[in-house]
Amino acid sequence: MSRREHDFYETPAWCVDSIMSELFPPPPAGSEALPHFGYWVEPCAGSGAIIRAVNGWAERCKYQKINILWQASELDPKHERALQQSLGRDSLGTRIGDTLEWLDPDIHYQRARFDVCLTNPPYSRALDFVKWGVEHSQTTVALLRLGFLETSKRNAWLRANMPVAVYVLPNRPSFTGKGTDASAYAWFVWRHNRIGRQVAELHVLPDVPRKAREIRK
Repeated sequence: MSRREHDFYETPAWCVDSIMSELFPPPPAGSEALPHFGYWVEPCAGSGAIIRAVNGWAERCKYQKINILWQASELDPKHERALQQSLGRDSLGTRIGDTLEWLDPDIHYQRARFDVCLTNPPYSRALDFVKWGVEHSQTTVALLRLGFLETSKRNAWLRANMPVAVYVLPNRPSFTGKGTDASAYAWFVWRHNRIGRQVAELHVLPDVPRKAREIRK
């Protein structure tokens, strides 16, 4: 089966809800929820599916105030209008072009300029986008096949840059609306101040009922 142009497969909202619930858990009983503010980037934004899902989750969250300013980058100009609508007025803006050519990793002030990079990178360029996120963000969260841990191409880099945590989706996602993907997926998390050889924590996210997985935003 042929793949879509630019590996364009939008991320189901339930996948994003699952990781947001883990990254922003309810505070301990009796404590006050701390406000969270930050600059987030989506380097493979498409039409903004991840951005819409994050913003929707944040609006529904009753225990944590989350104020995110998004910067979005997308290669395909045909998604620009939808992406701008997803961002809304309060954002850092949209950039159309190849994200990997956007910021120079050799310029010190650009390192870790974003608080969070949250993305579902195209399969064919997944490692490149993960490296970009790790270089330019305090925390990088990427939806990847579990098979990302395999192959000689990625082995040396992964051994030197293990994620701090891997959150396995208990249900295989559908990126087309027609059946589930053939691969198992997980959210991989890297933190800028914890790059180096280490043992990643492995988590299995809670099961998501079929009805909830059929809802696409």
